[in-house]
Amino acid sequence: MKVRLVCALAATLLITVLVPAGAQPASYGSEVIAGTIGEQSDSEGTRRYRAFVGNPAPAGYDHWYMWGSPYVETASPETTPVTLTGTLDLGDVRFANGEGGAVGLYEVATLAAGERTDRYAVFLYVAPRNNGTNIDVGISDGRGPSGEYVQRFVRLDATDLADATVYDVTFTVDGQADPASCASHIADIPTADGCATLTINGQTITDSYGTITTGAPEDVELDSGAHPGEYFFYADVAELREVGSGIGYQLTVEPTVIPQPTSKDDCKKGGYADYGFSNQGQCIRYVNTGEDSRT
Repeated sequence: MKVRLVCALAATLLITVLVPAGAQPASYGSEVIAGTIGEQSDSEGTRRYRAFVGNPAPAGYDHWYMWGSPYVETASPETTPVTLTGTLDLGDVRFANGEGGAVGLYEVATLAAGERTDRYAVFLYVAPRNNGTNIDVGISDGRGPSGEYVQRFVRLDATDLADATVYDVTFTVDGQADPASCASHIADIPTADGCATLTINGQTITDSYGTITTGAPEDVELDSGAHPGEYFFYADVAELREVGSGIGYQLTVEPTVIPQPTSKDDCKKGGYADYGFSNQGQCIRYVNTGEDSRT
């Protein structure tokens, strides 16, 4: 992996999981996310983006997005590879050439700053081709100046779709991998941060990911961690904004950061259970002393 400069801004990034002084580092688990890409997820359903950051979202997260539950935050791929494993259902796809959808990882710091983050994201990307005869499933490094950045993909043809519409998928984003070992183009390597790998329909593809637009080379994409999410683009038909693209997904995301209580109030009124404690006393003890009875 290439040597990177550490931006001074990194020290000020907003981290949504706080650990009390003296506490153990945040522990990790997994979460399941599911839905139909582009499906309306709240009462403001004119948007085509969803991030699994709870509903309502934490303060600071701009409502340009549709919010989804549960709240999910992953570790940074720089620390440990982040994997989405499960199924992709293409049986009800209902969009034309030039439209499509994606599900993957949004950068925590960018979302928490209230900014649009499709340019700071790594996705499993789905798009129709040849008037629906084919569907391409590939790796997207977010959005570049002239559109989506997809260089490697698996093409499903009519025969594939006739035999099966639900596919097992594994999508891994690894910030510790050397981009030179996976980049589809040599020009991508200087600003790449790691490798993304997709397996579907018995085929595996890989490509580099990293800053591709206006970010400085020292920026490390997803360095602050990630929220899983999805988006549907070019869906200007009102009915599609309500029902979505027809691309269904059910994915286990891991490792995910287990939220930690930061005050006694977090533990009260049954809140202790949200953090995996057996009772309120254990939760408050963690806040006061950092002693973690869950491990």
